[in-house]
Amino acid sequence: MKSTLAWLVLAAPAAAQIGGTGALGAFAPTQDVTLDTSSGGTFDYTSIAIAAGVTVRLIGPNPAILRSQGNVDIQGTIDADGTIVEPGAGGWPGGFGGYPSGTPGMGPGGGTGGVQILFQGGGAGGNASHATEGMYPGGAPLYGDSFPFDLTGGSGGGGPAWSYLFANGSSTSGGGAVAILADGDVSVDGVVSARGGDQSAGLRTTIYGGLGSGGAILVRAIGNVRVTGTVTATGGRFVGMWLPAGLARAAGGDGFVRIDAYRSPPDVSAGAIDGDALIAALPLLRDLAPPAIGQLWQPRCATVPGDPLAWFVATATLPSPVVLPFGELFLDYRPGGGFVFAGTLDTPTSGIDPLAGVDFPVPDAPVLQGLTFYSQMFDGLAPRAGFARLSNLLTSAVQ
Repeated sequence: MKSTLAWLVLAAPAAAQIGGTGALGAFAPTQDVTLDTSSGGTFDYTSIAIAAGVTVRLIGPNPAILRSQGNVDIQGTIDADGTIVEPGAGGWPGGFGGYPSGTPGMGPGGGTGGVQILFQGGGAGGNASHATEGMYPGGAPLYGDSFPFDLTGGSGGGGPAWSYLFANGSSTSGGGAVAILADGDVSVDGVVSARGGDQSAGLRTTIYGGLGSGGAILVRAIGNVRVTGTVTATGGRFVGMWLPAGLARAAGGDGFVRIDAYRSPPDVSAGAIDGDALIAALPLLRDLAPPAIGQLWQPRCATVPGDPLAWFVATATLPSPVVLPFGELFLDYRPGGGFVFAGTLDTPTSGIDPLAGVDFPVPDAPVLQGLTFYSQMFDGLAPRAGFARLSNLLTSAVQ
């Protein structure tokens, strides 16, 4: 085992590349600026530095993909929040109020339109969903995932049903979809936000539209990621003093946040990560569903695009992991541990979350049910980042 890994580490590396072409040069705004994704949404920089007090607003129909060949330093704010007026980049707007009913919010998790109550009472619009369901009245479907990462923005809240006495209140839009991809390090001392739009509260008699859901935020670095600020993709909320108890708890569904890094595990201990969050070191090994007899087992591994991976499987793990320069080895490679080299997998080079994987047919044999085995991937055949890494341990039990 040691000789095999040593041979793999000696393979000549090529340059890592998730940071794009650098065609737009260095991005270091000194005042507030808006980036519009109408022309595609990918912005290729050599480096990104957003100073404290500076806000970069992301709007438009497409997700915003910010690529950096060097480091990313966010002291200010990246704002892809939904509002009453517009969604963040790649998000959806809310529905319209109307009589006798409002229209649903747009997007795959759009809130339901409000319905007139009895003869004159207006009805609130439904809150949108994303990774989690929008609360009261809720009911919108969930969508998306953090693995593979779905760069899809938040949905809009449903429009309210107006009464003929009160024709006020409107829905809010969904948060945007943002990917920050760097060949260097990423530090977030400020804010990266893709929240659903908030609804300002007024009198108790006001009929409100539904709240937008949070969007999607992916932060990835070939180097290190450090967060001491805030990364948030929460759903919109009612804000204000004069609210019935039920509405005061209402909220749009949260979106997805994923933060990963290759050189070392992301350091988010001093930061605030809000939303349905996945924080991980690369390579990150998971399966799309547990193995089941008669079905395809689909292990997938996220790592540096273009890297080949060595796949190792065992029927047992070591009593304590072996700490190596490139990570922890969990698999029992000793005689009787069932250790095998299962082959190599290639990581694609396209997409914001390219995954190496294989579709492995599990025999339709009931005797296999309950069998537990363990896997690790090794990025060391030709590590483009210049250094090798072992993945996490994946435990799989056949169903």
